[in-house]
Amino acid sequence: MNESPKNPDDSADARDAPPTLQYSLRALLTVVFLISALFALAARADLLWGAVLVWTALLVAAHMAASAVGTQATQRAMRRRQAETSPGGRPIDAGAANAPTTRLGGNDALGLGMALVVLAGGIVGSIVGTCLIWRHNDGLDWGGLTLAGAASAVIGGFLTFLCGTFTNAAARAMREAARHASRR
Repeated sequence: MNESPKNPDDSADARDAPPTLQYSLRALLTVVFLISALFALAARADLLWGAVLVWTALLVAAHMAASAVGTQATQRAMRRRQAETSPGGRPIDAGAANAPTTRLGGNDALGLGMALVVLAGGIVGSIVGTCLIWRHNDGLDWGGLTLAGAASAVIGGFLTFLCGTFTNAAARAMREAARHASRR
């Protein structure tokens, strides 16, 4: 006799499938209101500030969507892990033998070296940014140049920080992969 689940939602496929997007009428009307207000503000502003407003709204919406997707994925993974427990009560970790866990997800101190690299990136960014803005804007006073230098320093430092942390994480992953390969 073929035993099928009494409720189709109780099957393993239904548990692993992402939930359907559900929202209330109140949420829909709130989103429509916010989009309408955003476009009304963008219509009142000039082109540059309208573009900044829309870009910021898109970044916030993307952040919120990614947060919701990540939360749902975490919940699905936790349910799947609970379902895949061995008879002894311990979870089955099939990937541990082939791909051991790395320390990339842990906290890491930045150190003095990273601070010096970010400071150097800020100085270079300030010089390059100020020179570019000064070269392309003829009637700029000292206040504008100071603001351009400070903004360029922040951008240069931030970009250097991103590149430096990426390089540190990639180097750590390569060292751990080489260490794992040498153990085999």
